[in-house]
Parts: sequence; C-alpha cells; structure tokens
Amino acid sequence: MRMRTKWFKNHGERTTDETSSALGFIFWQISIDRLKSLRKADIGVFSPQQSIDILREISMFLIHNADRIIHERFSAEERAELLQKLAVHVADNYAGNALDALGSGDYKNEYISRLNERLSEYSAIIGSGEGLRFSLSRTLGAHAEAIVPEKDKPWVAQQLIEIEIPEVFDKFDRACGSLLLLGDG
Repeated sequence: MRMRTKWFKNHGERTTDETSSALGFIFWQISIDRLKSLRKADIGVFSPQQSIDILREISMFLIHNADRIIHERFSAEERAELLQKLAVHVADNYAGNALDALGSGDYKNEYISRLNERLSEYSAIIGSGEGLRFSLSRTLGAHAEAIVPEKDKPWVAQQLIEIEIPEVFDKFDRACGSLLLLGDG
C-alpha cells in the first residue's frame, strides 16, 4: 500500500484539523489494507458486519497508539483537541463505510462509544518498546478473535501479531513521524 505521509507544501505549522484529517485518512487506509491482507491470508470470507468490525478494531488500535505519542509530546489541551478531531475523522469514515455495507444505523455514535471503551482498555496496558507493542497487539488479536468465524478463531490473533501488526506499525510510525513533525518519519 502506497501512502503519502508528508505535507504537499511546507506551510509551517499545521492546524489540528489538517493533522487530524490526514492521520484519520491514513489510519482508515491502513485498516482497509490490513483487512484485505487478512482476506488474502485465507482467513475466510468475512460477512459485511465482520469486515466493518475488523476495520473498527484496527482503526481504534491506531488511534490509541497515536494517543500514546500525542500524550508524550503535546500539552493536555493540544492532546484533547487533536485526539477528539482524529476520532471524529475516523468515526466519519467508519460510519460511511458501515452505512454502505450494512444499511442505516447510528454508526458514528456507536464508534465513538466503543472507542472510549477501547482507549480505556488499551491505556491500562503498561510497558515500553516492543514489549508494549506486543501486549497491545495481543489485545487487538483478542478483539479480532471475537469477530471472526469460529473456524478462524484459533489463528487470527497469530496472523495479526506476527504479520499484520508489524506492517501496521511500520506505516503508523512513518505517518506519525512525518505528520506530527516528530523528526523520525
């Protein structure tokens, strides 16, 4: 998956709207890319509901990991504003896709509600470096196991942890490093 992670023109500092919109778009694209990869791995044919649920879980995982970076580098006020706008951008993408796949529903509010649960759950996981990333990945794997068909439950977490999540973090690190102007993207 090709991904633009640099601003088109250098206009100095970007607004939180611009940054959250760019990150939200990239996070949604990463989620779609990993769903396609899971399908290629012969996990099975996901129903539209299962596909939307997998997209939801991966995108929430990305938002949480962005929050860990934002928390370390931004003031509490900046963090709250950026995280809220990022969540809304991703929730809008989720709601549009869910509406197309599943029909009418209150998808945006459902997403935000579930996101608050996931952020609380993920934030309780402590650690650093690869150990933290592995623990977070295991949690995502457990959520994916709850979504996929019974025949795929034994190995979906392994597929995510060993193959999908390293790719997610590669793209995530590049996007956050560049778009949040961290100097390592």
